[in-house]
Amino acid sequence: MVKRFNVYSYWLLTKAMDSHHLARNRGHLIDVLKAIQIKTIIIGISSDHLCPIAEQKFMAQHIPNACFIEIDSPYGHDGFLIEGKLIGEAIEKNS
Repeated sequence: MVKRFNVYSYWLLTKAMDSHHLARNRGHLIDVLKAIQIKTIIIGISSDHLCPIAEQKFMAQHIPNACFIEIDSPYGHDGFLIEGKLIGEAIEKNS
């Protein structure tokens, strides 16, 4: 990974992810989620610890018109890169 990805860039990305908050300066998180008016498909990977299933379900519970799909995969967060066929099928089925 060191040969293809700058370590400082990786550190900066993780810092940005850790500090991101949808409701920052916008009110209560549930109110912010309820304000989303578009059809939303939330896809979670069962073994993803970076974006846990519980957080995905929370968003789906509070976004009107949201659909939650869990993909069972042993690949953790990389499942979003590896499970392209299953993700594509889920999007096609729920679009």
